Amino acid sequence: MSKRIGDRTQDAGARGAQKNTERNDFAGEDIQSQQPSLTVPGSSSPPQAEQKVAVILGPGGYKSFAHAGVLKELNRKNIPIHKIVGIEWGALVAGLYAQRGQINEAEWKLYKLERLDLNSTGFFVRKKESQSIKVLTEFLRTNLDLKDISKSSIPFFCPSLALTQGTLIWQERGLMSKAVENCLSYPPLFNPVQPYVAALFSLDSVITRLKNEGYTAIILVNVLGDGNLFDNPMLKEDYATAILWNEARRSLWAAKSRVTDVIDVNTRGVHISDFESRKLLVTAGEASGEKAAKELATKYGF
Repeated sequence: MSKRIGDRTQDAGARGAQKNTERNDFAGEDIQSQQPSLTVPGSSSPPQAEQKVAVILGPGGYKSFAHAGVLKELNRKNIPIHKIVGIEWGALVAGLYAQRGQINEAEWKLYKLERLDLNSTGFFVRKKESQSIKVLTEFLRTNLDLKDISKSSIPFFCPSLALTQGTLIWQERGLMSKAVENCLSYPPLFNPVQPYVAALFSLDSVITRLKNEGYTAIILVNVLGDGNLFDNPMLKEDYATAILWNEARRSLWAAKSRVTDVIDVNTRGVHISDFESRKLLVTAGEASGEKAAKELATKYGF
């Protein structure tokens, strides 16, 4: 049974208000966990066995910028990460971090995804029109420059779905940039070029693999939150995509009971295609990650 970390997340809106006064509805509303609380061992508890820790960064489109804030706080509290997995855009954050294990470098590279970088493609202008994943090829090659994933500072993989056969593929060999590219494509943000898309419904399989590999602490970071994932025009124009994402969120909620810990980031009020809120999302991740890191340190004796 998992323990939800950070039941009362710090008001991320208050921390980001000076940067974005129009997002006051974003933070301060707790995501209610359906998981019962676990007793956190006190200082008088016997020493705990050394943990083998894996972190899963869940899907979320541009909400996934919040993952960077969570990782920053886990690093600040010296929470060990022995393996990291990313699903959909969680794969980009996980890959950037796994290469060298430097969260500041990963965050800096994420911020290089500015509107100006892709302005010639019109990608961030036509928000309701999916673009080919190839618009990110140069960014991925430049910033995910590891030639062999097996040499990353932190072991990494991301799941993709092979459309031709419907099989789940673990992207864990070869070029980091290519592996992440194969895990990113999913409507409404990107259309694939290769026959691979993000395996949005792969969380159960990911958890099973990590357990089989002996990971004793599996931390799931959920950035989907509650509330609307899309604005109303998108719901009307592409309801099929809205159905997919809401079902993916339901599958994520169902999988919470299979991990040891869950970090829920309050992203309510931000849609998955809201690129403009990326800095506020990182702040929200920091708010949730700070409290979670303290509780993890106490629980496991880190």
